Amino acid sequence: MAPKERVSKGNDLAFWEAAIADAHLLWHWELTRLTGAGKSLSDQQLIARWMRQQSFVQRARGWLFVLRREGWHRSWRKWVGWAPRALRASPRYWVYAAASELFFRLPARVTADSHTKAQENCMRQLHFQLPVLRNPSLTATPDWRRSASEIVWNYHRFLEGTRS
Repeated sequence: MAPKERVSKGNDLAFWEAAIADAHLLWHWELTRLTGAGKSLSDQQLIARWMRQQSFVQRARGWLFVLRREGWHRSWRKWVGWAPRALRASPRYWVYAAASELFFRLPARVTADSHTKAQENCMRQLHFQLPVLRNPSLTATPDWRRSASEIVWNYHRFLEGTRS
């Protein structure tokens, strides 16, 4: 195969859709193994099961890092939103959940001519998983590019260089 042919295949939308589908299958398989769950569980059920396996200490350490990073005195209004999420999982798991949700839905989001109410609700839910939204107005007009930017920002701000 000539190099030019390989480049054009790599830029083909169908190629990337297949790559994302394969990554999704691998991710699903890995979470099934990590949780000891059956293959019939949905992505959301697997994530929830994976989150339940996390210890209280792991969850608390992650949220304490977010609190310290955001400043306890500046972030007090966010505590009410963080509390229910802190009971379920660490910020790391929430960011991973949002990232995987966006990534696996990306082909449908990119190729869709019109966005359905269900797609918009899914994107809003994704935003509520993140520890911090830099731009809260995103929930009014969810866009996959802005969502990706928020996920990356949360990853860099709260996860990069930590084990929490």
